[in-house]
Amino acid sequence: MHELSYKLVNGAVEDLRTSDMHVNYLKSAEQFKKTSGLAAIVQVAAGEPGAVHSMQAATSDGDPVTGFNMSVGGKWVTGSFWEVDFKNGDEVKVIGYQKGNEFIAVAVVDVKENKIWIQPHSERGTIAKKYHLLRCCGYAFIGLYILAILAAFFGGMPVWFMLICATFSTPIILFVTVGLSWKDFMEFSKEMNRVGKALGIAEPEKIDLFKSTRKSRKSGKPALPMGVYYL
Repeated sequence: MHELSYKLVNGAVEDLRTSDMHVNYLKSAEQFKKTSGLAAIVQVAAGEPGAVHSMQAATSDGDPVTGFNMSVGGKWVTGSFWEVDFKNGDEVKVIGYQKGNEFIAVAVVDVKENKIWIQPHSERGTIAKKYHLLRCCGYAFIGLYILAILAAFFGGMPVWFMLICATFSTPIILFVTVGLSWKDFMEFSKEMNRVGKALGIAEPEKIDLFKSTRKSRKSGKPALPMGVYYL
């Protein structure tokens, strides 16, 4: 089966137009609402940006994002990100694919500042995403066992009984919140794989924009709006 690959367009931003909109990033709106709700649970547990928007998306028409149209390198580019703060005159690299007369942007890189805008939920490559989800599952196991011990202590229930309940209930909770949506999480992460490959980044599956942004912030770089990251 042929793997979808993205193309690169270089140039200065011209004739930029933006508008607020809601977008479903999965083909099925109902499936998207399910995935958004589950994604929000994991994001809240991990303290990630995007959790509030994901929860909103689960009960609305999709993620509240900023849509944009612009001209770059002679191509008419269209797309949507959490927020858009690049402007006319900025030198950028646009990663995406051609669809009719439009070039659909999956990510935009500011060449000078080494910043990247990318479609929501696609901030990690597949390997980085798997590691992150498994780590969150580990935190969930620990948290539920602590709650079980506290419930036994304050509720007068036997500790052994509460620990057994936690042992049986934790896998079920994780299966419902993460397992059923694992495939959808990986589909989002494959977007990061393709973007990284188009940019010529080694091992794009290991890209973690949250981690690279935290590292850049610690080195003194300024804070960025939601949905904008340092490469």
